[in-house]
Amino acid sequence: MQIADPIKVNMDILQSKPQSEQRAENKNQETQTDLGVLKDYKRDLVKPADVHTDNGCTNPLDRFLWTPNMKFSYFHGLYYYHNRATSPTLRHLSPSRGIWAQSPLKLDTICPWKMHIFADTEEDWAKLTATVGRYLNTQRVTWKTLSSKNTIEKLNKDTKQKGKAFTVYTSSQEQFKKLAKDIDYIIRLNHLETKESQIDGDRQLGGTGRIFYRYEHKSGATKDATFAFANDKELREYNDSYEPNRQGDKYLAADMTPADDPFYNFDPRE
Repeated sequence: MQIADPIKVNMDILQSKPQSEQRAENKNQETQTDLGVLKDYKRDLVKPADVHTDNGCTNPLDRFLWTPNMKFSYFHGLYYYHNRATSPTLRHLSPSRGIWAQSPLKLDTICPWKMHIFADTEEDWAKLTATVGRYLNTQRVTWKTLSSKNTIEKLNKDTKQKGKAFTVYTSSQEQFKKLAKDIDYIIRLNHLETKESQIDGDRQLGGTGRIFYRYEHKSGATKDATFAFANDKELREYNDSYEPNRQGDKYLAADMTPADDPFYNFDPRE
């Protein structure tokens, strides 16, 4: 076995860059990577959809069928490592600086209704990433999922975050319904339904056991509103109205009833 020359090792250390210079260089590399991710994301966003036919019927969503050649690992970090270069889903996510990795596309407007996609195992998360995640990257929507540093196991230990493997932010109630219908279809297409699911402070939508949602403002006064990110006043109003994680089955603001919920009788399968 070769032993490293201690003099050479010490010289390498002496010749290394100061920490402040290295941090600045790393930050610049991250910025360039983010810009590249956004460029690739927008390019792929306008690609024509591939479609598959079944008994003469054509549904553009069938392109999101999970196939065995989509490689995934039960080990979270390895999944990222092996799929980052080839997976459109992971390639488009901005480099992680925490427990979440977020899509680079920012909404022009946002509504106070948030969607979660449930997963509580690494296998489920990987399959949902390869199917629902791929679909989300074809939509003009902001979403996030676990970063390479976060795992389902870690998420499950936090009762307020358990099951929230994917978060989807929408620009309007109409877009919310459209996404829910498409995601419901893709989940059923891939036989990813589950009966063992619950997210604290959320209400389940549809019958797949995967789609959940909640209202995220303190008062129902803004339930039908949309907020423009480019407008400082509206953005401040949105942020000031935000209420952190709810508990139990209380997915609405305290002054709201199910009659105030535009999705209460909405079935994404219909």
